[in-house]
Amino acid sequence: MLKELTNAQKNMYDTQQFFNNTGICNVGGCILLNKDTDRFLLEKAINKLLENADGLRIRLKIENMIPFQEIEEYNDEKIEFLELDKDKYEDILKKDMNKPFNITDKLYDFKIIDIGEYIGLYIKLHHIICDAWSATLVVKKIIEYYELLKNGEEIIDVIPSYNDFIDNEKTYLNSEKYISDKEYWEKKYHSKPTYVTMSPNIN
Repeated sequence: MLKELTNAQKNMYDTQQFFNNTGICNVGGCILLNKDTDRFLLEKAINKLLENADGLRIRLKIENMIPFQEIEEYNDEKIEFLELDKDKYEDILKKDMNKPFNITDKLYDFKIIDIGEYIGLYIKLHHIICDAWSATLVVKKIIEYYELLKNGEEIIDVIPSYNDFIDNEKTYLNSEKYISDKEYWEKKYHSKPTYVTMSPNIN
């Protein structure tokens, strides 16, 4: 079912459209893990998170120039594995992080990387589906799932559906509380505050 974007998502979508063909809305990075990390178990952990966290599987669809979203059904994915030189991997991944997503395709990218003495877990997420704070939770969940798999334990984890968040915001925007909150902030900022600018040449 197609649903409207939340207000926060609309802001990110507009930002991406304004700065088209840039990675301005990308968040993520590369986590270095011990060399003995089992990359196949790590791949299973990533897939388990993709299954449990449906917000990562959000896909945008554009209808009459208006973006909508829906959650794609989970399917097991083959996670890309790379072997990179330890002296060059940072530049390579930085270049990749700056590449924009196809806004109507999947908005995440995971890679497992052999970097000599380390195994790298590379995560790239579009801000429409994940902010920087949430990205740290993604990493924590993957590591948590990996450890459970490594110990032969079952992963039992209930993550709230992103659909619930969308519905909750819609309920709020149609509530008396929203009207009250809106009136409060409009009154508080009836007069626009003075803009403060900074010189770009500050040393």
